[in-house]
Amino acid sequence: MDESRSRIPLIHPADLIIEAPRALAPWVRARDWALTALVWLLYLWLISDVFVFSWRLFRWLFQGQPEPEQLSRAIALLGTLGSYVVVIVINAALLLAWAIYNQSRFRGHERRRQARPVSLEDLSRMYGFPTPVIAEWQAAPILVARLGDDGGLLDIEIRARPSAEAAPTKS
Repeated sequence: MDESRSRIPLIHPADLIIEAPRALAPWVRARDWALTALVWLLYLWLISDVFVFSWRLFRWLFQGQPEPEQLSRAIALLGTLGSYVVVIVINAALLLAWAIYNQSRFRGHERRRQARPVSLEDLSRMYGFPTPVIAEWQAAPILVARLGDDGGLLDIEIRARPSAEAAPTKS
């Protein structure tokens, strides 16, 4: 417990696409760029009516062009959006009122209880080994567990901590 981990990294930063984009094959990078551009073009095409309407509205307001025929439909849409805003504001007010009620109602009352610590007797009952043996396991620096076919604990081997000279060195 007081020693650092096994020094076997689970995540290799050099393998992350964000950290090493040049490590990808050129065709993979070209494919990603092409797909990204395609999706952006599709998105802009889907919202192109917004741009057309905005341009016609700009010309009507500032250049004296005739009123766009879609203006009455856009104004009707604003009424619908206004009702959505009312529903959102009411929902937010209800949630805020509920949070304030809970803060005032339960202030100072901790309803969550911490689980009691697991004792040696609990571990002894769970694994079927005597309490002194489990205490010895807890004091050991390295444990190797042997499990049965059913997943139950068969045996524990206690190993000594390797010396500093025997530890592998990083190159």
